[in-house]
Amino acid sequence: MECVRQYLKECVNARQRKIIENEVYGAQKLYEFLCYDQAFQREFLRHKSCFQLVHPEWDLCSSQFIGVLKEEMARTTKQSINVQYIQFCCARYAYENCVYSSARFICKPDSAMFLRRIAKLLSTDKHFLNCDKIENELCSGAVRQLPARISSGRLTLLGSLVLLGTIGRHFAVR
Repeated sequence: MECVRQYLKECVNARQRKIIENEVYGAQKLYEFLCYDQAFQREFLRHKSCFQLVHPEWDLCSSQFIGVLKEEMARTTKQSINVQYIQFCCARYAYENCVYSSARFICKPDSAMFLRRIAKLLSTDKHFLNCDKIENELCSGAVRQLPARISSGRLTLLGSLVLLGTIGRHFAVR
């Protein structure tokens, strides 16, 4: 990881570096846990056989998640940023559930939960750190029912609150 950081520092301009850092945030956090958190290392090793067994299904879940993200990115100009933010969060929630469901039928329950945590970590970038609030409130039902269940006013209000909370924490005195 240090090699990647050095490359970004020396070979990539600041704007592009920030974009890349935001995109790989979850993977970087996983790397930090694996390298520096001994409790996490032990837990990871306890569940390693589940990773191997679920690998093909995880790849399928990832492909579906990436497909949804590409569709959403293509609609950028057709929908508000708040709606798109919520759609991304719900897609991430569906991805986590896909990994968990696959693991649940193949592995022990605690291994399935651990894999879900890893999927969540890997699918997080800095822009979407508030997805948990949205996932719990809006996505935990059927993801496909989202537009029918929620008025656009509520989506806009919730999205605005989440974005304001993020901005507020960013500028808060520490």
